[in-house]
Amino acid sequence: MSVCGHRQQTQARDDLQSLLELYGRASVETMLDVHRTTVDRWAAGKVKIPGKVHQAIRHLLGHLPGTAGKWRGWSFHEGKLVAPNGFSYSPHDVTILQIHRDLIAAQETRIKELSALVEKLTRDLPAHDAAANDATDALSRRA
Repeated sequence: MSVCGHRQQTQARDDLQSLLELYGRASVETMLDVHRTTVDRWAAGKVKIPGKVHQAIRHLLGHLPGTAGKWRGWSFHEGKLVAPNGFSYSPHDVTILQIHRDLIAAQETRIKELSALVEKLTRDLPAHDAAANDATDALSRRA
């Protein structure tokens, strides 16, 4: 095996080990659709990990194609998009993100409007307070 080929196999085994640590042996066997002895042989370096399998392992580790590294650490597992922090998102979760953003923006606008109203009423309160006290005093004097 050439130096380059050896380096690639070392990287492939390292990536396989990372995948095993991340998901566990049973899940990796299922994801790669291989028997446990195959995984054992790959991990021990007894059998070369095929290039396409290494590519699949890298994808499962979050090295997604066409992302220029911007999604490093993200992956797909059991039909969900999994973030590097372990949170997972279903297609429905991703679909409603824009709706949630729009709702938050509307609520922020309403909060600003209400804050401005509270400030205005707070400024106007002393003028109304004096008038109310005058009326109360007048009623007290009548009694």
